Amino acid sequence: MTQDAVFAGGEGDQWFERNRQALARKDTPEHDPVLRVLQLANLQPRRVIEIGASNGFRLNLLQQLRPCDVTAVDVSEAAIVEGRARYPGVTFLQGAASAVPIAEDGGFDLVMVNAVLHWIDRSTLMRSCAELDRLLAPHGFLIIGDFHPAAPERVNYHHRSDVELYTYKQNYAEIFLASRLYTQFASVVYDHDTWACNPDVAPRDRYQVVVLKKTGDEAYITRAFPADKT
Repeated sequence: MTQDAVFAGGEGDQWFERNRQALARKDTPEHDPVLRVLQLANLQPRRVIEIGASNGFRLNLLQQLRPCDVTAVDVSEAAIVEGRARYPGVTFLQGAASAVPIAEDGGFDLVMVNAVLHWIDRSTLMRSCAELDRLLAPHGFLIIGDFHPAAPERVNYHHRSDVELYTYKQNYAEIFLASRLYTQFASVVYDHDTWACNPDVAPRDRYQVVVLKKTGDEAYITRAFPADKT
């Protein structure tokens, strides 16, 4: 069984129940590191989608900062039920990062994925990254929040002992930057436990929120084909 199937089969709901009260405390943009960086970068999105949005609390706060259309995608039915009741201004869809239930390509000028990629099964990681890229419009922005250790590592997922699950910690922005189709626009590294910018935080506790811009092939140098070549 893949990690994706485990979370879609109930662990997503369990995560939401464990973190329901903590999410409720994020009632202002200042309490959320992703929105802090969004404000720092002065982004002005019109259509936003968040993958792994839980009950949509972040998108609701974003609408208070920047009037925009927002869509939340999550595997947890419990989170979506609560979100629809609490945040009528947010559109909710149930689905996985590897198969977002939206047919439209490039329909969003901001895509957000926070604390999600480290749980995705390695067999569907690249497919999930391709979905993020598919949804994002040219010259749009992608915000990735995730662990930022000194080197990639995997840690046992301590909430479940009946199945083999891991938290995969790595710099996920590197996947997009390596394509040369994205450039880094802004980045802030936090202490995962305190959400403070602490220069002394241990490498395994570092958490990065990075803003990438989808530039397409603009980074390529154009060279004319030599006239004497056939």
